[in-house]
Amino acid sequence: MSYYDRVLKLREEKHRTAFEFHFEDLFTEEEWLNMSIKERQKEEKAFRHEVEKMVQEKRKCRSNRLKRKKENQQ
Repeated sequence: MSYYDRVLKLREEKHRTAFEFHFEDLFTEEEWLNMSIKERQKEEKAFRHEVEKMVQEKRKCRSNRLKRKKENQQ
């Protein structure tokens, strides 16, 4: 399951669109307990990378939208 899918599932469980969570909340208890510390660290690093990638994409889209808006006003 992708991190995106895991966050959507957690979002559905919490019945909220914005919320705070601990990284381990993205996994079932069984999944979490079966991971070594090294695996957990690797997964968290990958998750942080995915989040950063999403943030960068959102910034890029916002920037492009502002450019188009400015062009249309001229």
